[in-house]
Amino acid sequence: MNLHMSVSVDNAFKAYKSQTVLNDFSMHVSKGVIYGLLGSSGCGKTTLLNCLVGRKKLDSGTISILGINPEIAAVPSTYIGYMPQEIAIAPEFTISESLHYFGRIHGISQSIINERLVQYCKLLELPHHNKLIRKCSGGEQRRISFAIALINNPKLLILDEPTVGLDPILREIMWNYLFRLVKDQYLSVIITTHYIEEVRHVHKVGFMRQGQLLAEDSPDKLLIYYKTNSLEKVFLRLSQKQLEESTPLLYACEESLNPVAANTKTGCRSKQTPYNINISVNRLGALFKKNFLQFYRNLGGTFFSLILPVLSMLVLLIAIGDDFKDINIAVVNNEELKSSCDVIKTTKETCSFSYLGCRFLSTLKEPSIHKNMYENTEVALRELEKGNVWAVLNIPKNFSTAFRARIDDGIHASETDLNMSQITVWVDFTNKQIGNSIKIKLIEEMFNLQNNILNECSYPTAYLTMFDFKELFYGKESDKFTTFLVPGILLTVIFFMSITNTVDTIISDRVGGLWDRSLVAGVTTVEILLAHFITQLVIVLIQVLELMILTFFIYKIKYEGNFLEIMVILLAGGVCGMTYGFFVSIICTNHSRANFLTTGCFYPVILISGVIWPLEGMSKVLQYCAFSFPIALPTQSLRNIISKGWNFANFEVSFGFGVQVIWIIILGLICVCQLKSTR
Repeated sequence: MNLHMSVSVDNAFKAYKSQTVLNDFSMHVSKGVIYGLLGSSGCGKTTLLNCLVGRKKLDSGTISILGINPEIAAVPSTYIGYMPQEIAIAPEFTISESLHYFGRIHGISQSIINERLVQYCKLLELPHHNKLIRKCSGGEQRRISFAIALINNPKLLILDEPTVGLDPILREIMWNYLFRLVKDQYLSVIITTHYIEEVRHVHKVGFMRQGQLLAEDSPDKLLIYYKTNSLEKVFLRLSQKQLEESTPLLYACEESLNPVAANTKTGCRSKQTPYNINISVNRLGALFKKNFLQFYRNLGGTFFSLILPVLSMLVLLIAIGDDFKDINIAVVNNEELKSSCDVIKTTKETCSFSYLGCRFLSTLKEPSIHKNMYENTEVALRELEKGNVWAVLNIPKNFSTAFRARIDDGIHASETDLNMSQITVWVDFTNKQIGNSIKIKLIEEMFNLQNNILNECSYPTAYLTMFDFKELFYGKESDKFTTFLVPGILLTVIFFMSITNTVDTIISDRVGGLWDRSLVAGVTTVEILLAHFITQLVIVLIQVLELMILTFFIYKIKYEGNFLEIMVILLAGGVCGMTYGFFVSIICTNHSRANFLTTGCFYPVILISGVIWPLEGMSKVLQYCAFSFPIALPTQSLRNIISKGWNFANFEVSFGFGVQVIWIIILGLICVCQLKSTR
C-alpha cells in the first residue's frame, strides 16, 4: 500500500450491458495535489467518480481511496468532499439549510457550520443565506454546491465539472482557493473539466478517452515530451495514437499483484458488501427536516396531498350513487282525461276500484320521475324515438274495471279483461342504469298499489308474490349505491395518492442527484427509506383521517363496524401504495416513466378490483386476477366492516388485510434487492 497516494485505480473495468464505460483504466493521485481529469462527454469520467465515491461498483479491477478499498470497506464520509455534475441540492432549501443539512449528516456542530457558512458566503460571493435555492441563478447554485463539498473539511475533494457556467473571476477565485487548500491542508483534489487550458497549472493531468486513461503526468512534462505548447495538441496526439494502436483487451481471473487488491480477482466481480443498517439519530433528523421542508414549501404538492383526496371523495359523494332525478317519461292515460286525476287528491278511497290509472300515476312523483301527458300513443312514441323521454306508459281505457274483474274472476277472467288490466310500457334501454331504474320503479309502485287495494277491500294479499321478504339481514333497502362504492373508492384514493406522493418525492431526489449525494455524505439507504416511510406515513394518516371525517361524519355515510378497524385497513392500503411507489421510483429514471407506470395501472386496478362493479359480475379468470390485486380483497374486507359490522376475527376481513401485508413485504423485498443490484 502506497501511503503517499490518495487515490489508486488499477485495471478498472465497468460496463452497462453491452456498452463498455471503463476499459483497463488505471489512475494514481498523490496526496497534496490537484489532479485534472480531461475528457469529452461520455468518456466515462462521471462513472469513474461514482466508483470512487462508492455509488457504483467495478466489474473488475481495484480502487484504493486513502488506503481503503471502497468495495471491501466503506470510506468514512468525512474523508471525502463530493460535488457532482448535477446541482444535487433540494430546491426547497435555503442556502443556510442546505449547508446545515449536509453538515448535520457529517456530524458537524451547528456553531462550526455557521462559521463555515459565513466564510463560504463571503469567499464565493453567495447571496443572502436565507435565499431559496430555487430562486438562485445557475451559477449561484453551482457555487453553493461547491461550498457543500467543502463543509466537512475533507481529505479528498472530488469535483465533477465545478466551473461550468461560472463567471471567469469567480472561476479564478475558486481555483486560487483550491491551491491554497492543497498547500495549507495537504488536501487532494480530483477535478474533471471540459476546459483543457483550465488545467494548465494543476499538479497532474490525466487524459481520458473511450474509458481509458491515455496518459497522466504534470502538464509541463507532457508539453516537453510531446514538444508542443498546447495541452490540446497533446490530447490530439494521444487520441490519434490510441486509434492507431487499439487492439482487443483480454481479461482473466488471476490474482492481482497489487497489495491493495488482495481480496479481489482481476476480471471477476467483487463480492457485494451488505447494506449498513446502523441508524444515526442525527442523520435521520436531518432527513426528516429535509422531507418536511420539501413538503411544506411545495405548495402544489401540499395541495395535491391534502386537498385533492378530499375533493376527489367529495365529488364521488355528491355526483355518484344517488337516486336518479328528473327522468322524463311520456304518459297516455286513455282511462280518463288528464283533469280527472285531480279527484284522487281530495278523495280518500276505501275499497274503490275507480281511477286506478290516476292512483298509479300519483305514485310516480318528482323529483325522480317527471311525467309528460300525451293524448295518443303515436305522439308519445315519436318523443321516445327522438330521445326526449326515457319511457312511454299507455294506460288502457277500461283499466280500473278490467283490474277489478281480474281480481274477482281470478283464473276465470276473460282475455279482454286480462289485456285491459295491463299497462303497456316502452323503455329506452340504451342507458341500462336508467332503464332498470324505471323498470324497478314501475314494478315496485304497481305492487304497492295492488297491495293497498287488496288490503282496503280485505282481499288476501299472499297470492301477489311467492316470496315473503322479512327484515333485511344486512343493509337497508333505502341504502344508495354510494354505500357500495365508498369502501372501494376510499381505498383507491388512499392507495394511488400514496403512490403519487412517494414517486414524486423520491424521483425528484434521485433525478436531481440529492439521493446519491446524501449517500456519499454518509447517509445509509436504510435511513433514507425509513425517513421517507415515516414522512409518507404521517401524510397517509392525515389523508385517512380527513377522508373518514368527510365520509362518515360530514356526509354521514353509516358504518356498522369499528372505526379503528376501518382506519387500519385504509392505513395498510396507504402503506401498500407507498411500497409500490418505492418500487416505481427505483426502477424508473424519470418522472415520465414513473407517471406512465403509475397511471397505467390505475384503470385495471379500479375496474377489476370490485370497486365499481361486483367481482361476481366478472368472468372467473378476471376474478382470480382481481384476487391478486392489492385493492380487491381489502375492498371486500372494508365493505364487510362498514356494511355488516364484521371485525378482524372474521376470516373475510383478516384475509383482505393479510393480502395487504403480503404486498407490502413482497414490494419491500423487491426494492431492497433492486437497490443492491443497481450498484
